[in-house]
Amino acid sequence: MTENGWMQAADIHAGDRVAVMGRLLSDVQREIVSGSLMGDGSLCGGRSKHLAITHSTKQRDYALWKSTALQSLGSTCKDSTASDGDGGSHPIVRMRTDAIPAMNDFAEMYGQDGKQPSMKFLESLGDLAVAIWLMDDGSIRADYRWPSRPTIQLYTCAFLNQESFVAFFERRFNVTPKVRRPHRNPYLAFGADDSEK
Repeated sequence: MTENGWMQAADIHAGDRVAVMGRLLSDVQREIVSGSLMGDGSLCGGRSKHLAITHSTKQRDYALWKSTALQSLGSTCKDSTASDGDGGSHPIVRMRTDAIPAMNDFAEMYGQDGKQPSMKFLESLGDLAVAIWLMDDGSIRADYRWPSRPTIQLYTCAFLNQESFVAFFERRFNVTPKVRRPHRNPYLAFGADDSEK
């Protein structure tokens, strides 16, 4: 089915618009969703999942970039507040997509409980997804003794098995982060040379 009615597949050319069942994700959208799931995003909902992401208002432009890139998935981006746990609140930006069947693919690979992505999911992460993971949950630390040699820390406290992340970075980028605070709020610490890579 095309904009001009039914056509034989052999008569369809690059750039022709054809009907599809449900909304599909482009390669870039898959990377954004995957990286966000490793970072500040989560899958929510019942049968059909939607992606929900919460960022600080300091990251509003970043949240808007994600929302714009996911616009064909019905993304919205709104200012809100979140409890700080001490009776107060702080401003945040909430972004979410529509609930669509294509998001269920992520739930199967990522893991239903969201506590540990499968190795298949980790191996599917492209460079953009890893960059988004680092943008969501990473930080750059400059030691006053060596200000020109900053290091990266990647916070992974939401996940159970830190060693799978070490193995992933070793295989994928030939860098070996160290797991810091493995039993309480763990994070991956990359040395200066590995951070440069």
